[in-house]
Amino acid sequence: RPKLIVTNGQVYELYDPIIQGYVNAVVHYNPSSEYNFEEDVPSDVTEAFEKRYLLIDADNIAKIAAENEGMFAKSPIRVKGTFQVQARSFDGLA
Repeated sequence: RPKLIVTNGQVYELYDPIIQGYVNAVVHYNPSSEYNFEEDVPSDVTEAFEKRYLLIDADNIAKIAAENEGMFAKSPIRVKGTFQVQARSFDGLA
């Protein structure tokens, strides 16, 4: 299956596709960022990225979802912090 990374897109309904491997990663703005447009951009590229964005993937999505309530739709796959794998078809992806 080809790798799919979403940038600058809506993540609300992507929890299940990320967990299931249909979407490998999402670059999303960091809702807890205290970025100030008047400040200089950090010269370190990684620091500048992490100051503004989240890189969401299957390894960190549960933590990010817990820290950012409402970022993702309630998922039938998530049950009390654990995951139950379900076969689900996404148009054009399965």
